[in-house]
Amino acid sequence: MNCKRYLSPKDIVEGSSNLNLAFVAQIFHERNGLSTDNKKISYAEMMTEDVQTSREERCYRLWINSLGIATYVNNVFEDVRNGWILLEVLDKVSPGSVHWKHASKPPIKMPFRKVENCNQIIRIGKQLKFSLVNVAGNDFVQGNKKLILAFLWQLMRFNILQLLKNLRSHSQGKEMTDADILKWANKKVKSTGRASHG
Repeated sequence: MNCKRYLSPKDIVEGSSNLNLAFVAQIFHERNGLSTDNKKISYAEMMTEDVQTSREERCYRLWINSLGIATYVNNVFEDVRNGWILLEVLDKVSPGSVHWKHASKPPIKMPFRKVENCNQIIRIGKQLKFSLVNVAGNDFVQGNKKLILAFLWQLMRFNILQLLKNLRSHSQGKEMTDADILKWANKKVKSTGRASHG
């Protein structure tokens, strides 16, 4: 290993902390396991999908916290695993949809109670016409980021459409559709002198 031999087996066994530390430092210096490959890697190559995921997580966290629910969200992926926060959000965006008698409030010791909360979330999501094919409450309990983000996207979209439906007076009493929103957005973009995105 190209290490200097100033330490005997007896020194190691006797436990001279300074000698052992020096020996370990020398081993690390010689064989640290770090690559000396100086190949240039661009910043874009170093970025993983975690960057995109963290942006989405931040967006949903800020949105949930803006709703004024009782529980503050610090980390979406961890905080939704027991189902309680999503039940609070669902009750906020679709009042009366949550059966609170069947919900378990944190701290939840038994794992099956978390699954029950999350199963109720899935049932409510299906009632709200969310696309939840092959999604179970246990997926949320296990912290499946992709499925959590997909559910949150649909929940946020539902909330925004509900807000727009409440603004019917601006649309002569008719319900707002995705096409209406796209038309409005393109009109706004066009008024700034840019090309439409639709």
